Amino acid sequence: MKLIKGILSVSLIFALMLIYSCGDNGGGDEETQKEARTKILTKEGGWSMSSINVPAGTVFDARETEWEAVGVTFTSTNMNSTNIPTDGEKVWPASASWTMNDEGTTITRGDGVVMTFVGNPSEDQVVFSFTLPEGTTIGRVQSLEGEYTVTLN
Repeated sequence: MKLIKGILSVSLIFALMLIYSCGDNGGGDEETQKEARTKILTKEGGWSMSSINVPAGTVFDARETEWEAVGVTFTSTNMNSTNIPTDGEKVWPASASWTMNDEGTTITRGDGVVMTFVGNPSEDQVVFSFTLPEGTTIGRVQSLEGEYTVTLN
C-alpha cells in the first residue's frame, strides 16, 4: 500500500510539473515591437510618400508636392525609392541600407540619418521624423539642414 501511495504521489507531482510547464511562460513567443514594425515596413506592395514637411527656407520649402510621387519599398536590410525629386537624395536616398534599434523606435539609414517613428505605425500609414545636420547642403549654398517629417501610405 505504501508503494502504491508513493507511486501515486510521484505521478501526481510529475503531472503537476508537466501541466505547469505547458502554461503561459510570460510571453516568450510574443512578437517584439521591432519585429512587428519590421513586418509593417516590409509589407508587400510598398509605400507611397503622401506628405513631407520640410524646414522653412530649404530648397524644398516651395517644392513639397514634388515628393508625392515617391514610392518606397523596404526589405529586411534595404530601402529603395523611386521618383526622388531632383537634388532630393540627401533628404531621402533612392537606395540605402537600414537597421532598426532593439526597441523598434528608430531606424538608422545607411547615410547615418536616424529616423524616429512618430506614433504607432500601421499597415496603412507610417510617419517618421528626422533631422539633417547643419552643413547638409546641395551645391554651395542651398541648405537642407533641419527637421523633416515624412508620411508613408
